[in-house]
Amino acid sequence: MDRVFENVHNFAIKSGLDPTPLQNLSQKFLTEHVTLKHGLLHGISTLKREKSVELKYSHDKKILTIEFPIVFSNLSFTYDYELQLLLVKHTGGMTGLIKDFTMEIVLQFDFNTYQAALLKSSVLKTGSITLTFQKHILDIVINILSNFVTLILKPVIVLVIQGIVAAVGGKLVDVVNHVIDHILHPNATQIAYAAGALLH
Repeated sequence: MDRVFENVHNFAIKSGLDPTPLQNLSQKFLTEHVTLKHGLLHGISTLKREKSVELKYSHDKKILTIEFPIVFSNLSFTYDYELQLLLVKHTGGMTGLIKDFTMEIVLQFDFNTYQAALLKSSVLKTGSITLTFQKHILDIVINILSNFVTLILKPVIVLVIQGIVAAVGGKLVDVVNHVIDHILHPNATQIAYAAGALLH
């Protein structure tokens, strides 16, 4: 199973998912206007198995279910911020370190059809975010940006990570099914090609 995560790491890098661009965000409040630009999410490729994999096999249905929790060992984001507070504009850069973001991936293998499927990928914990800034800023600016990150940005990042993990999981399942299909319907060249795609 750990070899699977090595393949995920390679796939994320080669597919340009690490870093992943994040959308610009802007929100007006009563006395301030916050804008975040040029966002990047770093560390998607650092996902790893957090605990033991749980296997469940249904003899009646001949279906193997594989459940495993994952965690990102080095997940972070960067943004340029602009805060208009009353008549004063504050600009700079910030980095957010995301700790203890965990998900669960559930795969199934059907021994009736010899096909694998991604059953679900769900968030278990969204973790915590620690912000650092490129330069010294006022406490009130830190508080405003921290609240913005918690209320507006964090839910966006959660959705982005969910989407990426689901896409990567689906891609891996496609490759596995491709290999199985060519094993059941042998063609030496195609098997070699599919196996190479799985291992790189």
